[in-house]
Amino acid sequence: KYALQDTAGSWYLITAQGKAVEQIEARQTGDFTVVQELTILPPQIGDEVQVSAAAGEETKAKGQFAAMKTLLEAVEAANLGRHIASVSVPSSYKISLWYEDRFLVELGDTKRMDYKLEYLKAVIEREESYVTGTVDLTLKSGDKAILLRGE
Repeated sequence: KYALQDTAGSWYLITAQGKAVEQIEARQTGDFTVVQELTILPPQIGDEVQVSAAAGEETKAKGQFAAMKTLLEAVEAANLGRHIASVSVPSSYKISLWYEDRFLVELGDTKRMDYKLEYLKAVIEREESYVTGTVDLTLKSGDKAILLRGE
């Protein structure tokens, strides 16, 4: 389950497929992966949530929502769910997530998401537990991922 805030400031748990499961208190959000930079309209429990969008931004909001679902479903398929602190979906082509408190993972768009997450798993397995930094999986340089270690 993933925590997402609505336009009224209330928090809801949703599934990877975007269905509202239950309303929670803000203090409970730390127990779940928080979805950032995407706000929903107050949902009906059991229904798919609707993304809030400014006038003229409806298409962009639908793209963000689709990107969020693709990412969350891929996270679950890769068995990474319990390690993802938050995901950020400011647009459908600028997706990122935090792996625990260690790595900011820049994913870019949803293309090859399964590959990107498998690559992330390989990076994490290779690095010592104290290593932090940014993992660039936008694949701007072909199939190369880039790890920028923190100080």
